[in-house]
Amino acid sequence: MTGEVLIARGRSAIGKGVVYGLGKGGLWPLDKLPCRSSAKLVNGVAKTALWCDCSGFVAWVLGRSRKDSKDWPWWLSTDSVYDDAKDDGKHVLFTKLDKAEPGCLAVYSDWKDADGTHHEGHIAVVSDPALHLVIDCSSSQNGIAEHAQPVFWSEHHAVIFCAYRGS
Repeated sequence: MTGEVLIARGRSAIGKGVVYGLGKGGLWPLDKLPCRSSAKLVNGVAKTALWCDCSGFVAWVLGRSRKDSKDWPWWLSTDSVYDDAKDDGKHVLFTKLDKAEPGCLAVYSDWKDADGTHHEGHIAVVSDPALHLVIDCSSSQNGIAEHAQPVFWSEHHAVIFCAYRGS
């Protein structure tokens, strides 16, 4: 798929009621949205919604399930994409790029602060690198949005820009 196709698919899910839910979405690549309505415990109460996380959204944008498969033996997550794309990675599905380009992915993996606090990684589809625009599913945007995300262009995280090699 071209970068333009990936961007268009990502934009097609904006404003459709998808909300952020860690570990959710990305299982049905042929669906019109990256997730199906499901229940999730929120503060001890089951809430039903269209739950999705950043890597579930990206899996759906790429047109594949995030489940492991013959060509991808891992759950598609920020860490697995980052590990595959980095310089010493396997390059099974993702190839590291020298710089961001429209339709590529921007990803950083999970990390721990010096005090041991765990932080989740993040992944997004780059829509306009000059303006630092991405399309993602995040808790800060309360779902899927296209917005400026300068963290991918800062020195704060070890970010990889990568291209999807799949079909």
